[in-house]
Amino acid sequence: MALEWKSVPSNSYTTGPFRDNYTLYPAEQYYYNNANLIWGTFTQYGWTLNAIAGAMGVMDYESGGFNPGIGEMGGWPLPTGSKGNWDIYSHPSGLALAQWTAPNGYYPVYDTTDPNPLLALANKYDVDWYDGAFQCLAINHCNDPEYTDFYAPSVGYVTSLWGWRQGSHSDYHIVSSWDEYRRSTLPPEELAKAYLACVEGVPGGFEPDGSDYIWRQRQARYWYDTFVGKTPDPDIPVYPDDYPPGPGPGPGPGPGPAADKHKFWIYMRNHKIRKY
Repeated sequence: MALEWKSVPSNSYTTGPFRDNYTLYPAEQYYYNNANLIWGTFTQYGWTLNAIAGAMGVMDYESGGFNPGIGEMGGWPLPTGSKGNWDIYSHPSGLALAQWTAPNGYYPVYDTTDPNPLLALANKYDVDWYDGAFQCLAINHCNDPEYTDFYAPSVGYVTSLWGWRQGSHSDYHIVSSWDEYRRSTLPPEELAKAYLACVEGVPGGFEPDGSDYIWRQRQARYWYDTFVGKTPDPDIPVYPDDYPPGPGPGPGPGPGPAADKHKFWIYMRNHKIRKY
């Protein structure tokens, strides 16, 4: 039976429900379940294991152990609305695997001037914001204006609300582009720094000897060592890289068990996708 995403609504990334920052909870099977899904999904999208592990080292910490239903810090209630009709201003602080945040939200004070980009994306593609498979698709397209650009009331026009940033800090220059990141064979610890700087948006945000910084790098190495030499389950349900797809069914065995809940998930065993 294929793995399926586990998502638990939660407003605290330091107390689980999957794990706290250093100790796994009884729901640890959710933790490893979702870790395998992230690994398999990004493998399907053509990432190197090094790049996957680098991103996972950051996401592990940020999302309370790969919980796609998590909200940051507990200061705001979880988003209101329903699939395709989320209140995009209801949660300006961090959400989900990539901790999507309204651009005008600066910890510890957030406002609702601009929308949370994950909620805007969920409405655009008519999905639940806590859908881990969709979040992975969005991360894969974090340099694509179709996924990053929305109307921002703070400036009065459509602009990039999140995504890959190539700035001046040294951590930005570990790799020169998002495509290079996904193809990179640099050590996962270095790629965790690049992901933290360019996607998470915290370049040099932690001292090199700080526990938070080291934790992310340590977990990047842990996930690399966990998966190296192994092959992901080919029946992992993922969104096609070109979602929403064009008319007509694509190649492959067709929808699997997850289709009842997410009709656009497909099993990628024979599905040809774009490689980077």
